[in-house]
Amino acid sequence: MMPLTRRQFELGVDTETENWMRSIYGFLSENNHLAYTAEELFEEVAHNDSSVSAVFQRAMDALEIVWAVEARIVRGARYVAYVRDVDTSTWAPILEPQGSSASSETR
Repeated sequence: MMPLTRRQFELGVDTETENWMRSIYGFLSENNHLAYTAEELFEEVAHNDSSVSAVFQRAMDALEIVWAVEARIVRGARYVAYVRDVDTSTWAPILEPQGSSASSETR
């Protein structure tokens, strides 16, 4: 076994799981206008490789912990969607510069 980074330790993931986090996050951020069922996401990113299903699920859970993605139940299916930009080396949010929000009021 290899040592974990402090952030991996905090999230309860190892390097393999963190790599899956990057893959899942990358796919969802590229398709940020869509929500996918957990099964669709597993098919798209992991190509239904059953040998990684537990690691894939742990990666999804960790992405929810850092608020990079969000999951909701819709009509009995778990959907997952992109939430915000994060730095995938630290999993910290990338903040928009003040005043750049689309919801800013103009006077």
